[in-house]
Amino acid sequence: MKTEQISSEELAARIAAFTHKVLTEPVPKPKPAPKAAAEVVAGPWPRPKLSEVELIRRQAQIDWWWERRLVEERQRRAADAKHFHRGRGDPDFDDGDDGPDSYSYAPPCGPALLVTQCHNPT
Repeated sequence: MKTEQISSEELAARIAAFTHKVLTEPVPKPKPAPKAAAEVVAGPWPRPKLSEVELIRRQAQIDWWWERRLVEERQRRAADAKHFHRGRGDPDFDDGDDGPDSYSYAPPCGPALLVTQCHNPT
C-alpha cells in the first residue's frame, strides 16, 4: 500500500471538506419494518342492549350486595367497640374463637398509668 505525502494545508482542506460533507448531507432515515395485517376477531360487539327490567334487576343485586357489606362492616365495628383494644389489627385483640391469641396486661377500665418513684421527694 502506497502512502502519499501531503502538506498540512492540504490535509486541513481535506478534513474541512469531509467535515462539511458529513454535517450538511441529510442522514438517511431507516426504512420501517412492514406492519402485520390486523386480524379481526369475532366477539360480542356490539353488546346487546339490555331491557329496562334487566337493568333494574342488576342494579337491585348490586345494591343488595353493597348494603350487605355495609351491614357486616357495622357489625364488625360494633363487635370491635365492645373490646378495650383497638380491634383486629391490635395484637391483644380477642376474636372470641378460643384459638391462640396473644395477650398482654391492660387494665379493664382505661389506659395504664405509669407510676414512678422520685429519687428526691419534694
